[in-house]
Amino acid sequence: TNNTNVDEVAPMICFPMQNPPSSTLYMVGGVTYHDNAAKTIFDGVSLPAVPNNRTGCETDLDRALDAIANHASVAPFISRQLIQKFTTSNPSPAYIQRVASVFNNNGSGVRGDLAAVVSAVLMDPEARNNPIGNFGKLREPVLRMTAGWRALNVIMGQPEPSGNSVGNISMTLGFNGDFEQRPLSAPTVFNFFEPDFQAPGPIEAAGLYSPEFQILTETTITRMNNTIRSRLVDYYVGSNNPPATRPLVQYADLVAMITPATSTTYGQLIDELNLRLLYGTMPGSMRTTLLTMLNNQSTPTTDANRIDRIRQLLRVILFSPHFAVQK
Repeated sequence: TNNTNVDEVAPMICFPMQNPPSSTLYMVGGVTYHDNAAKTIFDGVSLPAVPNNRTGCETDLDRALDAIANHASVAPFISRQLIQKFTTSNPSPAYIQRVASVFNNNGSGVRGDLAAVVSAVLMDPEARNNPIGNFGKLREPVLRMTAGWRALNVIMGQPEPSGNSVGNISMTLGFNGDFEQRPLSAPTVFNFFEPDFQAPGPIEAAGLYSPEFQILTETTITRMNNTIRSRLVDYYVGSNNPPATRPLVQYADLVAMITPATSTTYGQLIDELNLRLLYGTMPGSMRTTLLTMLNNQSTPTTDANRIDRIRQLLRVILFSPHFAVQK
């Protein structure tokens, strides 16, 4: 950013000095570039003059940020964004208002208590009751992968040589090209997609928002599904020559569930995957189709055969709209 080319908000904030990209020190107030005089910023809010030093600069910044944080539009703005990230792309005005009221006051007179706000987002009746037709959100690509890993008890084959991992799962698995996403790698400070994006077609015509659809294209759908297939279906404990430094899912408990394999145990397996991957939302027609698919094949007599049946189910469920859309 060119510090000489800023808009009218410049006087109200304290621009830091620019350092090389490799710098790891905290940013500090750039006194040379700061207006320490008294100023009016917005809505008649006035900031008094401050000393022409770093402390004055930081005091000015704190006051400006406090003024911004207490602006009337902050609570509904942040509340809508959080609702979109956690539960639905199209919250009702009443839903936003209920969450915003908690942002303004957590019940103990505290404003901006994000723990209380997120709890309000998740526990709101609109989020807990049976969803209406346009409730929900497209699951982000990385979150599809992590949801699958959790459901299938993933472990790492071996520690990454680089040590670049959190827990047991590496954060640098080359998702960016396939998913248009990678943890902590948004292309801008505004996330991977815009909150007001409307996918052209029926969604836009209905006046609805679909932020996550902005990174969903014909190309990314194919690449993402291929990556999900390899990471959640093909790379499993006991598979032939699995990648040494890649996460491996575990099928042992699912194999035990269909030993022996009967129509009844197949149904139990489908119900288990429904709970783990679709959170109990699988339509009855889909369950019937999956059960018919398994019953129409020869009865598996080895663990390898049973794993093959499990992988067949996973391919259908993981690529279904019921897994892609979170409700």
